[in-house]
Order: sequence, then C-alpha cells, then structure tokens
Amino acid sequence: MRDDLQLKSIFLSAVGGQGGNLLAEWIFQAATFEGHRAQAVSLPGLSQRGGATSFYLEVAVGADRRRLSRVVFSQHPVPGEVDVIIAQEFLELARVLQEGYGSPRTKIVASTHRVYTVGEKTPAWDGPVPMEALYAAARSMSEEFVGFNAVELAQRNGLDELAVNAILLGALFASKALPISDAAYEKAIVRVGIAPEMNQRAFDLGRRFVESGAWKLEEVPPAEPWEDFVAARAEKLPSRARAAFRDLVTPLPSRYGQALARVLVEAIWRLVDYQDLRYAREFLGTAEEIHALDRSLRPEGPPQLTEIFAKGLGTWMAYEDGIRVAQLKTRAERFQSIRARLGVGPDQVYEVHEFLRPDAEEIYGILPTWLVDPLLALGPVRRFLERRHFPQHPKTTSFRGILRLKMLLLLKPLRRSSWRYRKEHALMRRYIARVKEAAAVDYRVACLMARTGQMVKGYGDTRRKTVEFVERYASEVLAPLIEFDRAYPEGRFALTLKVGSHCRRLIGKDDQGIEGAVALTRQILERAAGASYQDLLARAETLKA
Repeated sequence: MRDDLQLKSIFLSAVGGQGGNLLAEWIFQAATFEGHRAQAVSLPGLSQRGGATSFYLEVAVGADRRRLSRVVFSQHPVPGEVDVIIAQEFLELARVLQEGYGSPRTKIVASTHRVYTVGEKTPAWDGPVPMEALYAAARSMSEEFVGFNAVELAQRNGLDELAVNAILLGALFASKALPISDAAYEKAIVRVGIAPEMNQRAFDLGRRFVESGAWKLEEVPPAEPWEDFVAARAEKLPSRARAAFRDLVTPLPSRYGQALARVLVEAIWRLVDYQDLRYAREFLGTAEEIHALDRSLRPEGPPQLTEIFAKGLGTWMAYEDGIRVAQLKTRAERFQSIRARLGVGPDQVYEVHEFLRPDAEEIYGILPTWLVDPLLALGPVRRFLERRHFPQHPKTTSFRGILRLKMLLLLKPLRRSSWRYRKEHALMRRYIARVKEAAAVDYRVACLMARTGQMVKGYGDTRRKTVEFVERYASEVLAPLIEFDRAYPEGRFALTLKVGSHCRRLIGKDDQGIEGAVALTRQILERAAGASYQDLLARAETLKA
C-alpha cells in the first residue's frame, strides 16, 4: 500500500456478558464518523456470561475515497500483524498473546483485573496465573503496553463495573493507537445510545487517567504507610484490644524489617480478632523461634523461611470452627457489604438466608474434650456420627436467626478446651517440628516443608482430606526424597526440590493428585539404582503439573 493509505487492525479480547460487542460497535462507529472505512467481525466464542469472546476490526485510513472503497478486509486477525489489542480482562490478553497476535508493532490497552477461570479456581493452591508473568508477556510482546485495573478505577469513581468498556475506549484514544478523535468516540457513544451519560463520563475518566500517566503507578502500587497499615487493622478490633495490639506490633519493623513485619501484623490482627491477644502472642513466639533459626542459616537476604512459615501458621491457627463461622456471619460489616453490593436502599427490606451444612465433627468439635472423648469412645455413637451432616438455614436478618449464631460466640472463651482445638494444635505442633527438622537438612527444603502449612484448606471433609494429603506428602514424598538426597551432597537436594515442588502442584489439582505424587516419587527413586544423579535430575526437569 502507498503511504497515503493505511490499514489498522484491532483485536478485541472480551469476556462474555461484559459488553465486548458494545465496545467493538463504538470503535466501528467512531471510525466511520471520522471518515474512515471500517469493518467489525464477531469471532466464534462463548458469548454466555464468563466465556471468552473476541472481535476483530479493521479500519482503512486515507484521503482517496475510491481507493478506500476497493480495500478488501480480512475476516480474521493474522498473528504478528495486529496493530492494536484491547483486553477487558488480563488473562484474556494472555490468551491472545499466546496465540501470537502480539508483536513489536502492537499497542496494547488492557484492564489488569482478573476474572479467575475454572482451571485457576479448581486447584487447592497455586491455581491463579502469576500476575508478574502476565505483565512480562504484555511488555515483551508489544510496542507499548497501557494496562491498569479498570474495574477498580470505575468503582473508585462511583461507576458501575460495566463502565469498564468506556474507560478502555478513553484509554484507547489517549494511547493514540488509532487516528480517531475524541469527538468521534463521544459521538459514537451517543449514536449507539446505551447509557450515554454514564459512558461519556467513563470515557473521559479513562482518557484523563492515561493522559495523566497515573496508570503507570498502578502496576506497582506504593506500600501503605506503616502507621496507616497498623491503624487500619487496629480500628477493626474491639476498642479494649487496640492499645495492646499497637504495643505488640510497633517494635516489629525494627526487629524483622518492614516486609516481614507486615506479614506478622496481618497474622496477629487476624488471631486477636479470632481469639485474643494471648493467642496472637503464642503465634509471635513461635514465629520468633523460626526467625532465629532462619537468621542462623541465612544471615543475609530476606527471611523467606520465616515469611512462608508465618503465613502458614497464622492461617492455620485461625482455623474455621463453628464459632468462627458464627463470628463472620454476624458481623455488621457483612450486612453493610451485602446492602452496598445489592444496592439495597435505607428504606428497603431484605432477607439473608444462610445455607450451612456442618458435619458432626464441626458440631462436637467446639465442645470441651472432657465431654466429647467419652462419647467418641463408644463405638456405636462414633459410627453414627461419622460423615453425618446437619443442614441449617437460619435467617440472619431475623432476631431468631441471628440469635442462633450469636449464641455460639459464648463458647469463644472456652475454645482452648475444645476437642477441635486439641486436634488442630496437635497437627500444628507436628508441622512446626517438620519445618525445624527440614531446616537442619537444607534451607530451601525447609521452605518447601513450610509451604505445607498453606496446603491445609477449608472445613469438614475438605479439611480432613487436605490434612491427610499433607501427612502423606511429608511422609511419602518429601521424606524418602530427602533421605535419598543425603547420599549425594554435591546435588544440594536438587532432586527433592524439583520433584517435591512438582508433587505439591500435582496434589493441589484434584483429590487424585496425592496418589499420582506418591507413585511418581516411588517411580523416580526405583530408577535410581540404574541411573546417575544427573539422569534423575534431567528426568525431574521434564515434569509438568
């Protein structure tokens, strides 16, 4: 083509139900109003809510109308030949880039918020694609990447989530990726006629946000000032506990550094809310033991072992029993959030029906051990209670319904004497001992063992299964790998780290993952007799979850 005739290609990656077709129509109409010739094509996809959808547009730009009329448009984007990619959601952008549509000629305009896929939500841990990887792909496969959380920007400015489309349209104009004026875009919004006032406001918001350069600060937001960080959490505690909470956490940055101190404060705040200050001090005392061990093993560098351990133990110590569920379900903040999310006005009446399905252990678990142990010692009683559920549907917007849950909070001071407390803390002591034993072997192996604290999830059957998975992972995967690696000090436990990390991901995928992880470990170790250490390590390098 001669210089006076240009063809711009635009690939729009959207999410079903979020108005991708509307955004494509705005661009098409704006290009037409600007005097260009345009074509928009809806590509095959899942148009129902939450599915992946995509649209392709081409815009022919030139002064010669006869030549413009003879331009033949493509019905599908060509990998490596796309000028503009617009993405309503970050992982959808990654799909487009994975298919090769990004290139050094491409400008990308994307919202960096996430709508997690089923494949990301199904694993028990490590499911979501790391944001760092998405940012790296967007930067490396584009001429310019304009990315920010458009949903959050809309909410901060009192706009509906569906305003994201118009915000991205404003960002597209500000990026100068297409030869279309702001007046043409605004005219298109009016012409299409869907919520024109709101969408014009959102368009202007997106344009100003990108033109000001504010979007560049969103990728790595500045850390909340320490005083504000502590104050925000203290404010959520009962007034009688706030001063003691501040006294407990104030010295932490000087002792542990800001990064680790924030992790510890988060856990301490959660545990004070969960039980009391004494409980939080118990956590901090154990964390201090691991930190001293951490510094003795690695005097320099970030205390990675302590951070991983603190996240695991802090979450575990706040295990969800019936008391905790009642506490969370009856918070005033929860009902305020429900009203705000559903748009319930102050003069409107609404009802909240809970759908709870506790099993027998969740019920007797909150009772004192001296009462539960004799009952479970009776075989018929124990067998009757096994795997039995007791569905409950209280209406927590009624006095009777909320009273049922509030009554459970009377047991909070007695939690330390409960059957469930004894069970969970026995498991925690085993976890702490394993981390310390692993630290005597290798620092990185200790970090891998510390991550098992974050593998225990959920409640009821799910929690029992994940506890079983952790026990088997530690004894049937990590233990034999560590024992094998001891004979090869030159390997520095590389096989344990490779196979152990892979098996952890494998276990997180589904309930059958533990069997596959144990079988794989046995298979690799059985091959050790006829293979060199390097051969085994090369085999481990090929593993994929």
